[in-house]
Amino acid sequence: MKSAKRAWKNKEPFLFEISLEKEERRIVFLLSVSDFDLSLNQCLHKIFMQQGLICANENNDWKIYNNIAIPFDFDEFKNDSYIESKFEEIYKIAEPIIQKTQDIIVSNKIEIKKSYL
Repeated sequence: MKSAKRAWKNKEPFLFEISLEKEERRIVFLLSVSDFDLSLNQCLHKIFMQQGLICANENNDWKIYNNIAIPFDFDEFKNDSYIESKFEEIYKIAEPIIQKTQDIIVSNKIEIKKSYL
């Protein structure tokens, strides 16, 4: 079941995102699952939820998991050591989620592949 509503350019089923949100004065890390293939989206959602990932918007087709934010002082944007320390902080949060997601995908690859075809 294809929908291609808002898929990424290369139709990736999911991506990790790190964004600077100036208005909210924060850095955000999240795992996002697109809605371009609703069958795959639903399969990934089921598996991610069973494995303990936290969905921020369960009722949407486009899903966001493990949305984590840390404060960021945009007045320090020219301070390289400040920026480096903040990206190290977000990496320490992101790395275990990335590893867990990789493990989930690998251990469920047969079920995921069936949904993707």
